[in-house]
Amino acid sequence: MNRERPGILHILHAGGGGLDAHVCELAHATSATFDHWLLRIDTKEWRLSAPADPTAVGTPIRVRWGHPFDRLCRALGVAGCHVHHALGWRRRWLRALASLRAPFGISVHDFSWICPRLHLVTPDTGYCAGPTDSTVCAQCLRREPRLDRAPRRWRRNHAAILQRARFVACPTAYVRDTLAPHIHDAALDVVPHEYRPPFRRASPPPPDGEITVALIGAMGPEKGGLRVEQLAQRTQAAGLPIRWIVIGNTIHHGGPRAVLDGALFVHGGYRREELPDLLADYGAHLVAFPAEGPETWSLTLDEAWACGRPALVPNLGALGERVGKTGAGWRISDWQTDEAWLAWLQWLLTTEGRDSWIAAAERACHAHDGTPTVPPVTRLYERFYPNTHRQTR
Repeated sequence: MNRERPGILHILHAGGGGLDAHVCELAHATSATFDHWLLRIDTKEWRLSAPADPTAVGTPIRVRWGHPFDRLCRALGVAGCHVHHALGWRRRWLRALASLRAPFGISVHDFSWICPRLHLVTPDTGYCAGPTDSTVCAQCLRREPRLDRAPRRWRRNHAAILQRARFVACPTAYVRDTLAPHIHDAALDVVPHEYRPPFRRASPPPPDGEITVALIGAMGPEKGGLRVEQLAQRTQAAGLPIRWIVIGNTIHHGGPRAVLDGALFVHGGYRREELPDLLADYGAHLVAFPAEGPETWSLTLDEAWACGRPALVPNLGALGERVGKTGAGWRISDWQTDEAWLAWLQWLLTTEGRDSWIAAAERACHAHDGTPTVPPVTRLYERFYPNTHRQTR
C-alpha cells in the first residue's frame, strides 16, 4: 500500500461469482496507480479486504447505518467509492448512497436502477424493453406482490443517485441507451467490463453429424431455464442430432444427472477453473445463451470465448452487441421461438454451417486479444480524482 496513491473503496455484494472476479481483476489491473479496498456486503456482516490482497475474504467490520461509507472513506483515507452492487438491505443501502458525501462512481451490472425485477423480464418471461410509461411497469409489478409497486418512485430515487455520481460506467452501448430515457443529466459512459478469464483454450474439432450445446451457470427463468428444457424435449421428440448439457443447474433440476427422460444432462455446480475441462469432457461445440431478457455484459460469454467456444445468442442486449462486434458466434433475430434455435443448430451441421463454425471458433479464441492494457475505467478514476492523495484521519 502506497500512501502517495489515491485509494478507491469498492462496494459490492458478498455473493462471489463473476462480479467478484471482475472487481478483483479491475483492482489488480489498476494497482500501479490506485490502492483498492473491497467492501463486500451481505445481510449478516460486512467484510473489508485490504489493497495487499483484494481477493481475500476480508475482515468483518461493524457498521452503523448513519453515513457508513463516509466513515470508512475517512478511516481509510480513500479518494472515493466505486459502487458495484449490493444484495439485501436495499432501502438502507440506497439511503446510504443518497447521503454519501465522498465522490463516487457507479458500474451498472443489472437493470435494477430502472426495474424492480432487475432484468426487464415480466413474470411470464417476456421482454419488456424498459418502457418509459410507468403504468406498464405497475401492471407487471402487481403480479409480484413482494416487489415495490411504485415504479415511478423507484426510478426517481435511483435516478437521484445516478445523477450525483461522478461517473456511471455502462458496459455496453445497449445499457447506456436503455438507461438514458429514464436517467436524465447523468454521466453515462460506455466502459466495457475489465475481465479476462484465468484460462485460454483452443477450440475443439468442428461438429460432424452431431452437435453438442452447452449452457453455463444457474439457468433461472430469465436466463432461459424453461426454454432449454423445452428445446431438449423437442430435440428428443424429433430425433435431432443435438445434445444439450447444462454446466450448472436449471430452474427445476440439479445435477449431476440426466433429466427429462435423458433429453438433457445437468452437471450441477462447478468451480470457474473447472470450466475448460468440463466443456472439453462433454464435447461442447458451442455455448448457447437462450436468455429471455437482455444482459448488461455477461462474464460467462467471456469465459466461453476463452475456452474457444463460439456463442449462439439472442440478438438482444449485450449478448447481441458483443457477438455482433466480434463475430465470435451467431445472433438469432427471432430468439423468442424454439423453432429459431433449433433451425440455427441444424444449419450448423450443414457444410456452410460447419465453415461458419470454424470461422466463429477462431474469432472466439482471439476475442480478448485486443483487450487494452490500461482498463478504460482508469480514465474515469483519473478524470474525477486527478490530484487526490490519501487523507489523514
